[in-house]
Amino acid sequence: MRLEDICSMAELMEAIGRSAEKGEKRDALADAHVCLRANQVNYIVKGSSGQIADLPTLITPAHFVRLAIPRFLATPGDIRERVESLISTSRETMITTALVTVASHEIINRPIKWFAEGDLKTTMGPFTLRDRLLQRNAIGVYDQIPVKASFGRDEAKALQRDIGDALREGCNIGVYPEGRVSWRSSIFGWRMEPEHRSFAGVILAVQRARVPCQVLPVGICYQKRQFVLSFGDAIDPTAGKPREIAQCTMEAIKALTSSQVEI
Repeated sequence: MRLEDICSMAELMEAIGRSAEKGEKRDALADAHVCLRANQVNYIVKGSSGQIADLPTLITPAHFVRLAIPRFLATPGDIRERVESLISTSRETMITTALVTVASHEIINRPIKWFAEGDLKTTMGPFTLRDRLLQRNAIGVYDQIPVKASFGRDEAKALQRDIGDALREGCNIGVYPEGRVSWRSSIFGWRMEPEHRSFAGVILAVQRARVPCQVLPVGICYQKRQFVLSFGDAIDPTAGKPREIAQCTMEAIKALTSSQVEI
């Protein structure tokens, strides 16, 4: 099936699943456009007030989710898909990831590799969560960077190597500094969480790669039935200690993400 013929998330999931089974790679940018079309997503982009250099970039968006009821009502498809949108925020993560993939490509024309949960559970009791299955399949077909919830020294070294390799290849890297969506945000709507304990380690890996690059904070909110993406000013990842850069990035994301308004 051609991408232009895909009209629903179920069809996109099926196409990605077939690619994963065959070990095929897919065009992340093209699929991101399909994801936004299939979910009937409207959005606007607000650019940075400063100059953004054409460098490999660590793109750091807010891990935003809409309130539960608007999320349920806005999800196209059958009742199962809508119920799944309530019990899992995977669909929201796919939407925001697709939004940032598309919008960031217009600002910095480079391929992007996202951090992704490497140990994501795809079942809940006897039920298979199709959105999570898609997220798991995406790791291979898009060459994402898998990260496990708990990992030792060897996994940390592998992650540092993956970050360095991606930057040296000239790629952007997408990461949600907050880590997973908290249960409070998944029920009551997004609230800024502290950066995940490993985010400073990501900044350290970026510094150790010794590749000219930048950190780009992105605010996301939902107003008047559309997503609003706000790109901030670029941050020099070598301008301080990893913890200081991490905190500076989180402060920028918080400032860029206005209060959520549901209309």
